[in-house]
Amino acid sequence: MKINVLILVTEAIGGGVERLIYDQMRFYDKKRINLHVITLRKGYLETEFSETSANYMCLDINRRLSYRALKKLVCYIKSNQIDIVHTHLYLPDIYGFLVKMIVPRVKLFTTKHNTNQFRKKLFWGILDNILSLPAARIIAVSEAVKKFIAKYEYIPPNRISVIYHGVDINRFFKKVNIDDIRKQLRISKDNFVIGIIGRITEQKGHIYLLRAVAELKSKIPSIKLLVIGTGELQQELSDYCHKSNIENHVSFLGFRNDMPELYSLMNVLCLPSVYEGLGLVLVEAMLCNTITVGSKIHGIEEIINDGINGFLVPPRDSEALIKVLYKIYKSDYDKNMLVQARLAALQFDFTKNLKKIEKTYFDVLR
Repeated sequence: MKINVLILVTEAIGGGVERLIYDQMRFYDKKRINLHVITLRKGYLETEFSETSANYMCLDINRRLSYRALKKLVCYIKSNQIDIVHTHLYLPDIYGFLVKMIVPRVKLFTTKHNTNQFRKKLFWGILDNILSLPAARIIAVSEAVKKFIAKYEYIPPNRISVIYHGVDINRFFKKVNIDDIRKQLRISKDNFVIGIIGRITEQKGHIYLLRAVAELKSKIPSIKLLVIGTGELQQELSDYCHKSNIENHVSFLGFRNDMPELYSLMNVLCLPSVYEGLGLVLVEAMLCNTITVGSKIHGIEEIINDGINGFLVPPRDSEALIKVLYKIYKSDYDKNMLVQARLAALQFDFTKNLKKIEKTYFDVLR
């Protein structure tokens, strides 16, 4: 007999969490599971979500908590005989908690994705602890996230299972033609291309990479930085580029769906985050034969082995970024690094990790 699973996520915005849901919609075990997906708001992947599943719905709320949305969610769960509600991110966690109070028979799962620094505060830690109390399973996407929520959300470690995020290996582990994208972005083969991908927020550390580019432009006149993503700091960072006279070296590309081509265009991908749950863009870049640089922080250290399959630098350290980027520009690294990177990336195969998630579904319902 099939089980009915409902995934609840904030929005189809196109970040790592939403890409995970999208891949789950494509690769789940259709013989044993009926998968339903509900978002609270629309996003960049709205079309992909709609076209991938007939069991997709957007509640399209315009405020954080909505009685109308909760009522609609509960009605959907009852009418579709949902067995498991699996929440991702903070607001869906609240709705999942309320649903469990109203429909006690439903099994509640929650996946924790990040080491958000505001959650170190006592109020948020206690609130997150309360929201997790009715959960049958708590999944952390990395060992770093498990340690974080155990410490700051006061969740016993034995209640937390680590199941790594994953990527669609076949989407990135292939040769792609980048001639068209070179023309589109006006990037020549002589350019030294650096990429940074993610929400343009303080967490991702864009400013430290921009400062490094500002210093490196005299040593590397061909340097080009591609900023992929959107966020609240975009205008502030754009202003910085103007003041630092690096406008011609930096392109803000917004949200993109052609990531395999963009990775293949880059000489190096940087993730200079201040904190990070895992950092799957590093895995994607590794699969595309792109050198990776990340902050030496928990989460990223579970992907990059410094000097072996990529490079680690201290967080908030533009000088360290300058040194390692110039080193890569001069090709002063072990050429076996790219081989080691691809081997390391294979452990983050989404289809294998999805099977682990699905196993926990059936274990709980036994």
